[in-house]
Amino acid sequence: MSSQIILKHFNGDLKATNETFRVEDKEYYGACFTINIAHN
Repeated sequence: MSSQIILKHFNGDLKATNETFRVEDKEYYGACFTINIAHN
C-alpha cells in the first residue's frame, strides 16, 4: 500500500535493497528503503 501512495499520489519512486552498514564499530545487515518524491 505504501508503494501505491508514493507512486500514484506523490508521483514518486520507492526502492528497497538489502545492505550491510556499520554503527559504532558493529556491522549490521538489513533493509534500506529509498523514497524519491518530485519537488515542485
